[in-house]
Amino acid sequence: MRAVCARRLARAVADGGSNGEKAARKALGDLQSAADEIRARVTGGTGSSSRTEAALKAARTRKRKAAARSASAKKGAATRAKAKTKTKTKR
Repeated sequence: MRAVCARRLARAVADGGSNGEKAARKALGDLQSAADEIRARVTGGTGSSSRTEAALKAARTRKRKAAARSASAKKGAATRAKAKTKTKTKR
């Protein structure tokens, strides 16, 4: 926790009243969600599902692009082979 946040939280609690309690609860909720997110990233828990989905999408894209390059290369090779046989038969 940063010192600024700690000071702000301490002041809010020290002032008392419903606003102080409300601010303290909000700060605790924020800290809890931040801790949960860090824990999920470190342990590879549920927080990393969007990262996993992004990785899978990237893998699908790479596979699709590779297939397109392969098909294009085969088509070009077939065209070159066809042109080569035509020039041989003309002579």
